[in-house]
Amino acid sequence: MMKSMSPGLVLMVAALGCGVSSTDLNVDPPSAAARPIVALSPAPVPAIDPQVDEILTAASERFGALQAYRVRVSDTQDVLDDNGQMLQYAALREVVVRRPDRAWAKTTGDLMTRSIWKDGTSVTLYDPEEQVFGRIDDPGTLEQMMDVLLDTYGFSTPLADLLSPDMHAVFTDGVLSADYLGEHLVGEERCHHLAFDHPEIDFQLWYSTGDSPQLRKLVITDTNAPGSPQYTMWVQAVEALDVADVPDSFFAPQIPDDTEEIEIVPLEDAEQDR
Repeated sequence: MMKSMSPGLVLMVAALGCGVSSTDLNVDPPSAAARPIVALSPAPVPAIDPQVDEILTAASERFGALQAYRVRVSDTQDVLDDNGQMLQYAALREVVVRRPDRAWAKTTGDLMTRSIWKDGTSVTLYDPEEQVFGRIDDPGTLEQMMDVLLDTYGFSTPLADLLSPDMHAVFTDGVLSADYLGEHLVGEERCHHLAFDHPEIDFQLWYSTGDSPQLRKLVITDTNAPGSPQYTMWVQAVEALDVADVPDSFFAPQIPDDTEEIEIVPLEDAEQDR
């Protein structure tokens, strides 16, 4: 008999863990700051600065043309504790993608260590700290996988946006406005600074200057949550890969023999069991 994995753990693994305040199997859904940037309801025509549109279009075309790539990021997330104190936790994350339907990702952080493999047949989620893993059927493309994880299990993460071949659509869908604030520093590098107003969240993007802008930093503020917690991500590296360098075997799950397999329970079923 397999134990059941709560939807919180499932999607935190699938989404590389962002937005979780504990490793308990019965975690609640994350705040809006930990969700992907998607439209939740019909919105008026957004007021998008032409310079923002130009930068996002150039960046999206460059990133969308990659057939295989590796992304490394570091991030921090704010968590409001039971005493009302805002705490901050950090993580390192890495994802390797071979479009349209292969991915491997790992998070190593203060709150958890998680891995995921998408091999074309199944999506395998592994928690080395709890020594458990679970599988669901592979729904198809990377975008379909993230839709299933969000719609069926109720969680996702800003890192999911890095799987999309169309970042322009991801970052403008549902926004009320998008403003160009000028060139501002990310570390020692001056970058284009973009600010977006969304009904659920505010977020900011920093892109490198030049003909091929690359995302350097992202900040999401959950304006509806107490204390307006933030999620901040720094893109350490984006590496284009040859498809031949990431064969099918690269995306095969690597699970230790003594790891227990557990059932992955959809959000609706898990809530009925509570």
